[in-house]
Amino acid sequence: MAARRRAAGRDAPSRAPEMAIVAFITLFAAWTLRETHAPEALALVGLGAGALAADALGAWSPAPDARPGVDASATLGLLSLPWTFAARTPDGMTPRDAFALWTCVTAGALMLARDVAILRRVVPDASRASVVVLAALACAAAASTRLMETKGASLTAHAALGACVLANAIPAVALASTLPSMFPNVMSKAEAALVAQSAALAAAAAAAAAAAVALERGTIPRMEWLPSHLYERHDDTSLLVLFGALAACGFFAAAPAPSEQFPRGARRRASGSRVSARASYRAHLSDRAFRFDARERLGAALLVAVLLWFEYVSRDARGDDAATRLARRLLSLERASTFRTARLWLTAFLGTVCVVAFVPKNGNKNARVPTVVLRKAYHVLAAAMFAPPLCGASERINGLVSRETLAAAYAVALAAFAALEVVRTRGASVRLPKALGGPVRVGETIDALFEKFLDHRDAGGATVVLSHVSLLVAVAAPLWLTRGSLGAARHDAVATFGPFAGIIAVGIGDTCASVVGVRLGKTPAFRHSRKTAEGAFAGAAANAAASWALWRASAGDAVSWRAILPASLGAAWLETATEQSDNAFVPLAYLALLGCASRGSLSLK
Repeated sequence: MAARRRAAGRDAPSRAPEMAIVAFITLFAAWTLRETHAPEALALVGLGAGALAADALGAWSPAPDARPGVDASATLGLLSLPWTFAARTPDGMTPRDAFALWTCVTAGALMLARDVAILRRVVPDASRASVVVLAALACAAAASTRLMETKGASLTAHAALGACVLANAIPAVALASTLPSMFPNVMSKAEAALVAQSAALAAAAAAAAAAAVALERGTIPRMEWLPSHLYERHDDTSLLVLFGALAACGFFAAAPAPSEQFPRGARRRASGSRVSARASYRAHLSDRAFRFDARERLGAALLVAVLLWFEYVSRDARGDDAATRLARRLLSLERASTFRTARLWLTAFLGTVCVVAFVPKNGNKNARVPTVVLRKAYHVLAAAMFAPPLCGASERINGLVSRETLAAAYAVALAAFAALEVVRTRGASVRLPKALGGPVRVGETIDALFEKFLDHRDAGGATVVLSHVSLLVAVAAPLWLTRGSLGAARHDAVATFGPFAGIIAVGIGDTCASVVGVRLGKTPAFRHSRKTAEGAFAGAAANAAASWALWRASAGDAVSWRAILPASLGAAWLETATEQSDNAFVPLAYLALLGCASRGSLSLK
């Protein structure tokens, strides 16, 4: 057993390149905060040092249900969001960013204290719980000291604010440990940590929006010890983004559990083969009668709660909610731009579908296009669809929809993708009369359409597939994060150029790296790495070229190479070095490096 582990370690890609870029981004972000937010900089360095030490010692506890082929490290998942919140604004951090950063740092510290295997070996179980509690109390005390806006606040007020931070961080820790078992072989430990932190922050923002409405209506009293930003009203776009994200969580919660997707014997037989796994899945669906099981009840309860919340926070005096107001604006005030954008998107989508339709399916002897290259067609599609509305210093250019509308459209698409994934995994069908053709197996139809694009990360399509969802989030998250939680208009480099982070790093850079690496690559980028040096250089060059072109299109002034070069090179380095989902982490790394490099004298006016 030990010999096999040593052999596997020799064949595994080196972790040193990924650890190096993680350390660089962490130190760079902390260095830019040192003058205005020194305690936050120290907290970021401390979390990074602890996570990297666990990487260096191989001390992360294994996650049996995590996606195979990825190590047990959660470092990227713990640090990606803190990087982003540390770099979002040109002059330090806003109170909202500081609150989110301390929430993420607290959650990361608790995950470290709970999951690091050295503590499991050295500290008894009972004492380890005490270590986790002490870490929680220390982080809560530091957070309340930094976030308290009332001078001379009492100890009770500090304790209440610390409890508020823990109330946001602890659900993230619990969800991060639950997600791999809820969706086996779908996400790694780092990806689960990132998803859990994001979901917890979205839920906290939704609660803050409800509290702001309740305070405005006189339902609850104002608590002076809470940060003032928690009582600020959210605009329609922010509410729609939160609605889409939380609705997607509800839909994914309704996806079938593994024991429901496969009978036990069939699942064991199918575990080593993608084709047999899909066959067992379809055979099981054909025999499975619909039942309102525990997962469906959970998903339905979450969706009902999200709908009730949305109605409460977005309905105005005339009885219209945010979705109604957006639809009215798109179909009346912005009708021309809406139809122009729809034509652009439809043309790009149909063109991509026509090109991909001529490519033989996986397993066909005549297939000459590797799956990894074929999947990049939709990365190019994302860049072609979403870059034009973002271009231009003004809100609209060439008659396309505004960035605010695009942010809401991303959220609607995210909820729709999640709903379709539930339809696929549940094998849903529409019962039509025989005169109209009989039952329509919608789930199996979607499943068949997915077959051409699945790879080793998708478990053969026999469980939840997140590749298309992660691509959408890769291009959407930078826009959501840079527009601010309240949609405040800002004109610094991150707000102007940051929304392009996913389009550049994933839509263009990752695509060029994959195509060049597959077609021309011969030299491994790192020891035992599947990726090549030729692909890495092509990705870095594509990042820089795309950044230059889109900067000129969006900002309209001289390109700041000091801002875009670190972001372009760092994103390409991380994409080459990591085995984690590049769609999840590379855009956030690009955005963090862009914000840190452009901080100070590089703001755009």
